[in-house]
Amino acid sequence: MEEYELEDNFDVLLDDKTFDLILFNDDINTFEHVKNSLITICGVSTEHARNCTMTAHFEGECIVLNDYLKVLEPMLDCLNMVGLDCVINNNEI
Repeated sequence: MEEYELEDNFDVLLDDKTFDLILFNDDINTFEHVKNSLITICGVSTEHARNCTMTAHFEGECIVLNDYLKVLEPMLDCLNMVGLDCVINNNEI
């Protein structure tokens, strides 16, 4: 009988699950900075970045992307480094 470590099984589960990258509104960053950061870091289109920026501004938050954790984590780190308030959230809420 083969033994598996819990950590290995957990990684497999995370690889199959998608998460949301959420942008929150703040009173610090300019519209242009947020939009350009989303384009540069997340690789979204200008239109998508503009829509996300507006949605976050007026509704308080916006789901920028839905993808695998290993894809979103480096983006989150970079977005936080440039001053944006973002989190990765389980999309099963």
